[in-house]
Amino acid sequence: MILQGVQEHLEALVRLASPADAGRAGFLLFDAEGHEVASVFPNPPRPAFEIQRDAQGEVALAVSDGSHVARGAPVEVYGQMTGSLWFLHEQSLAEEKALEVLRLARVGATLLLEKNFELDNLSDAVTRHLEEWNFFTEISREFADARDLPDFCDRLVRRLCDLLGAARVGVAIAAHDRGEFRLYGALGGSKDAWPLGQGITGRAIVSGEGAHVESPRLHAEETWLPLERAATREIVVAPMRGGERREAVGALVAIDGGRKGFFASDEVHLLSFVAEYVGSVLSALKGAELRNEMQIARRIVDGMLPRTAPSLAGYELAGRLEPAHEVGGDYYDFIPMGKGRVAAVVADVSGHTLPATLLMAGARSAFHWEAPTTPGAAPMLTRVARHLHDDLASAEHFMSIVVAVLEDVGTVSFASAGHPAPLLRRADGTIEFVESDGIVAGVVRGATYEETRIHLDPGDTLVLYTDGVPEATRGEELFGISRMVEAVEEASKGTAKEVVSSIFRRVQSFCGGDAVDDLTVVVVKRVPARVRPPKEEAPALAEAAR
Repeated sequence: MILQGVQEHLEALVRLASPADAGRAGFLLFDAEGHEVASVFPNPPRPAFEIQRDAQGEVALAVSDGSHVARGAPVEVYGQMTGSLWFLHEQSLAEEKALEVLRLARVGATLLLEKNFELDNLSDAVTRHLEEWNFFTEISREFADARDLPDFCDRLVRRLCDLLGAARVGVAIAAHDRGEFRLYGALGGSKDAWPLGQGITGRAIVSGEGAHVESPRLHAEETWLPLERAATREIVVAPMRGGERREAVGALVAIDGGRKGFFASDEVHLLSFVAEYVGSVLSALKGAELRNEMQIARRIVDGMLPRTAPSLAGYELAGRLEPAHEVGGDYYDFIPMGKGRVAAVVADVSGHTLPATLLMAGARSAFHWEAPTTPGAAPMLTRVARHLHDDLASAEHFMSIVVAVLEDVGTVSFASAGHPAPLLRRADGTIEFVESDGIVAGVVRGATYEETRIHLDPGDTLVLYTDGVPEATRGEELFGISRMVEAVEEASKGTAKEVVSSIFRRVQSFCGGDAVDDLTVVVVKRVPARVRPPKEEAPALAEAAR
C-alpha cells in the first residue's frame, strides 16, 4: 500500500513537469542493494539506460539515449540510507524545473517510506505489547495456582523462556539471614546454595543493581554459577527488590536469548519489570511473621509506595496513604517520564483483600511500563485500563484512577477513570475543581479517556485525593469538601508536605482517629524555579553574601 502511494506521488510529479516539457520522463527507485523497487513512466517506453556502480558501490544511471538526462538523489529514512531516487527526463526540460521536481519527489517519497517504517514498527510494538501484558496476567494466575515457591519459580521460568526466547532462565532466591541464595528452575537446581555475592547473580543481589554481560566466555570466572558458565552469547540479571528497605530478595537471570539472537533493550527492560513485580510479592511472603493474608497484602502495598518524590523543576511533590484497616485499597505514585515530566497517579480499587492488592500491584507495573512511552495522561490511562480490564472484571473488582502529567513548564494534563475531581487552589485564593470524566476501570472493555489541561503558576496548589477524605464520617456527618478546602487554606503558604499534613490532621481530628475508609492525598505545589546566576556573576554574589 505504501509503495503504491510512492508510485502515485511520483506519477503526479511527472505530470507536473507537463507532457510537452517532460516527454518520456519518469522515476526509478532503487533500494540500498541497488535493486529496482519502483518504476514510474506514464508515457512509455522508458528511455534506455544502464545501471552502474561507483567506487563506493552506490547506484548510478548512464542514459543510452543522448536526448535524456538522469538526475539522482539519495533517499534516507530517519537518517539511514535506504536507496536512491532517479529522475529521467528529456534535455528540453529546464534544469531548474527538473531539480525542483526531483526535490519534491524525494521529499514525498521519504515521508511515505518513513510512514511505512513507523507502521511496521507500530505493528511489531503492538503485538509485543499484547504478549507482554498477557504475560503479567498469566504470572499472577500462576502465583495463585502454584503449590509452593519452587513450583511458582518453575512456572515463571517457563513463561519467561517463551516470552524472551531465552535458552535458560533462573530465579535466584536469597536467604539473607544465612548469607546464601538458591537458584530455581535452571541449571544447577535448588539443591545447591551459593554464598551471597558469588557470581554475577550473587553480586546483583548484594548490590541491588542489574547486570548485562556480552560474550561471557571472554570474562568467565571460576566463581561463576553453572548457569552463568553455560552462557555463550550474553547474561542478563535483574534484581528482585521489595519491602520497606527495597532490599533485593533475589534476582532473575536469563542467558542466550532474544528473538533476534540477542536480548533487545526492551527485553532487558521487561525482565527488570518482571523482577520488580515478583520481588514485591516474594518479599511479602518471606518470613513466618507474614502468614496472615492481610499482613502479606499490607507488606505488598508498603513495597509499592514511593519512598521519595522525584525532583521536577518548579514543583514540590508530596503524598501520604493511611489505610483504614490492616490493608487498604488505595495507591499513589510519582513516576518520572523523562524530558522534564513526572506522572502523579492516585487510584482506589474496590475491596480490601489480597486479590485486590495484587490487582493494585499489577496497576503499578502497568503505569511504570507505560509512563516513559506515552505522550500524556489520557493515552496512559487508556492503555493501563485496557491492560487491567480482564483481571478486574474476572475478580469482580473495579478501580477509580486519576492521572496528572506534570511538565516543568507548568502545564498539567489530567485523565480520570471515575475518580474525584482534583482540587486546585490558585495563588490568589480561588478554588477550582479539575473535571475530567471517564468510566471506572474494569467496567467497559476498550474504554477511552479524555484529557483536560491546565497551567499552574507559582503559588498554585493542586490536591489529588481518594473519596475516603471527603467521605470520612463522624456519626452521620461527612468531613466534606469544605473542610478539605479549609485544611488546604490553613497550609497554603507552607510546603506541599505541610499541606498533606494539614489535611490528615483535620480528618483525623474530625473522625477521632477512626477513619472508615482509606485516606490518600497527593499534593502538587508550583514554586518558582531556581535559577543559577551566570558564572561571571557568581563571585560578585558570593562577595555580597559575605
